Amino acid sequence: MNYKLTLFLLIILTKVYAQDIYDCKNSKKYAEHLLGTAQYKLAAQEYERIVFSCPVNDSLKINLVKSYRLNEDNALALQKLKALNLNHESSLVENEHLRVLLANAHWEEASALWTASKNYTSEDKDILKISKLVFTDKIPAAKVLSKSILETNNEYVLKLQDVLDTKSKRKKPGVAGLLSAIIPGAGRFYAKDPKDAIVSLIFTSTMAFQAYRNFNKRGFNDIRPYIYGGVATGFYLGNIYGSVQSAKQYNKKYDDTIKHEVSTIFNAKF
Repeated sequence: MNYKLTLFLLIILTKVYAQDIYDCKNSKKYAEHLLGTAQYKLAAQEYERIVFSCPVNDSLKINLVKSYRLNEDNALALQKLKALNLNHESSLVENEHLRVLLANAHWEEASALWTASKNYTSEDKDILKISKLVFTDKIPAAKVLSKSILETNNEYVLKLQDVLDTKSKRKKPGVAGLLSAIIPGAGRFYAKDPKDAIVSLIFTSTMAFQAYRNFNKRGFNDIRPYIYGGVATGFYLGNIYGSVQSAKQYNKKYDDTIKHEVSTIFNAKF
């Protein structure tokens, strides 16, 4: 009787254990599916369950961190990266560590990581340096650095050089302001803002003409010419300020374009 009971229990335990293994296997496949279809929040939840309840390796733990990062839970991704028992000498772990640091804008820590790393080539490190300069709003310095790399066949370095060479044509806010001080709206034309340039020119010149006309017609003892003159002066000064801002907005737009393209190259490489 005891023999039969023992045998029965062994059969039950074996089935339960087999079912657990099967559940873990399917859970891993499901988590991979969620991650592959950009359902990052659900993927993170599934990987959390897997890491807690199943036998896991570094690649599964890294997928957990990656799910949080891609879901833009960057602080949590960094917290998980530090909490999990990972082999930081692994290129897989080191690469995700770097991406998490960059996502959290920990630039100096990221720089120290790739400088000391043996998993990145010298050209990889050049790409990282250029990307760091771009992401920290030092695009002119990134352009200088990219040009200093004269002989290379690395496609990613060449792509970065091409982006920085063709896209980083910035406008000078001081020049925009000076141009609009000379001719109202000219600074906005310089900053590629033609609609506001035309509006500035029309309003400023119209108010200035009205002030001049009323001074000639009514003399200096009437208040109306001064009103027109005050409005014209306001438009004139506003046009100069607006031209400076247009140049800054133009630069921001181009900087954002460069950042986006550099980010695309960076993500393709790392």
